[in-house]
Amino acid sequence: MPKKLLILLILGLILLMSVSTSASAAVNVSINYNSEWVYTLNHEIEVSNNGRIAAYDITITVPLMDELTPDYIDLQIEQLTPWPSKISVDKYGHREAVYYIDSLAAGQSITIIQKHVISTYSISYNIDASTIKISKADFILDKYLEPETGIESNNEQIISFAASAVGSETNPYLMAKKIFSAVNLHMTYADDENANKGALNALLNGRGVCEDYSELLVASLRAVGIPARQLSGYLFMPSEHLTDDYIDDYGRVELNTLRHTWVEFYIEDIGWIVCDPTFTYTFTMDGQTGRFIDWDYFAAIPSERRYIFYREGQVLPDTISFSASGSNLDIDFIASLRFGSDAVPFNDIEGHWAEDSVMYLYNLPNLTINGIGDGLYGVNDQLTRAQLVTMLARIEGVDNSSSSTFTDVSTSHWAYDSIGAAQSAGWVKGYPDGSFRPDNPVTRAELVQVFENYFKLSAGSSQYSFIDIDDNYWAANAINILASQGVCKGYQDGSFRPDNYVTRGEFAAMLARVLQ
Repeated sequence: MPKKLLILLILGLILLMSVSTSASAAVNVSINYNSEWVYTLNHEIEVSNNGRIAAYDITITVPLMDELTPDYIDLQIEQLTPWPSKISVDKYGHREAVYYIDSLAAGQSITIIQKHVISTYSISYNIDASTIKISKADFILDKYLEPETGIESNNEQIISFAASAVGSETNPYLMAKKIFSAVNLHMTYADDENANKGALNALLNGRGVCEDYSELLVASLRAVGIPARQLSGYLFMPSEHLTDDYIDDYGRVELNTLRHTWVEFYIEDIGWIVCDPTFTYTFTMDGQTGRFIDWDYFAAIPSERRYIFYREGQVLPDTISFSASGSNLDIDFIASLRFGSDAVPFNDIEGHWAEDSVMYLYNLPNLTINGIGDGLYGVNDQLTRAQLVTMLARIEGVDNSSSSTFTDVSTSHWAYDSIGAAQSAGWVKGYPDGSFRPDNPVTRAELVQVFENYFKLSAGSSQYSFIDIDDNYWAANAINILASQGVCKGYQDGSFRPDNYVTRGEFAAMLARVLQ
């Protein structure tokens, strides 16, 4: 299939959605989320030992997407393969994946893959500037008023530049608008020896790339008391980037050359407002070239472009560090964008027969599906009684006022609230000795009985009988009801095998059938 035709077909499948929200009526601001576009952001990091001897005690540190994302992007799924040895998170929500590798032989390489399924939105701010007020003191915002490396907001020349730009204006939104204009017209885009040298250098030389534009804008805003921050990621514009120059052999958009930084500033009662000072209109008249502001890049993200956020601050997605003993390593970083969702939240469900069921449950808005850690769902692990009641309790919410009277479930047990809610509601029972045995595996008979209690199912039109279940079996009625509804099935020899233990994958399949 021709590449351009493939792209058009993929675009035709993209889901469009419009949502509107409003901030405080007092500030008359509306943020419109429209044209939801779903992408999978791929990062592939190849670590190669091109030396002649082995490398040992290797540590590789890779940035991850921040915990907190701007309003115009939502992280839906993150798949990390292999799972990191450690994920560190600082107090600002910046995350890093750390990989420890014992050794890498000469000529050997490994590939780290990060997939992020994201929803992106366009945004428009309809702001009545007359209602804007100065931000109150907030220790969380203090960080965004301080100078830092490359953002020299306490430098006298930057302070003077910012003060000259705002003049007598005291409205913080209009001040930000004037500084945006001043930075945009002061700078000329040039990827030369002056690039990536910080705000002061950008001011003195008037040249640089997106990082320099952003750092000068952030520094100038902070200099006049407006909280501001730099964001990094990618700028994707379909009209320009859906071409053979950017599409790889797999139909993905190559992002390495589309890395970008932009700015957000903070206004009381509105929050963070996006702007991108890097773009300027130019025109030529009578042999003279003029410039004017492209205001589509201030307080707006039109539908024809998408800002693929990754990190706040000056750490770019490809800022990868490593240490090793022995041979030196080479790092190759490839970023790409695929339309739609192309990732799973757990590494052990990909290609598994229960994958669709787990993903169905994962995507339900009122249900939280957790794995067993290290990026695994535990699809082939036995389901425990505590896991079962916890999952079901999440469907309707846990009643924390309920308490458990089981002798082996203490208040410190991780599933205490869920077990108490299940016991109070009457859809689980303990054993004659008063215990619940939360860590015991669940049998097929126990699972269908709990399902019948919880969902209050009635028999369907189909009739089933199993060679190992008679009418006197304690769970016979529940088994017959769920079998008649197609929720549970027997084996080819006509048996049900009620005492077999249930795997987490089998549980997901049965729960998905009930909920569907």
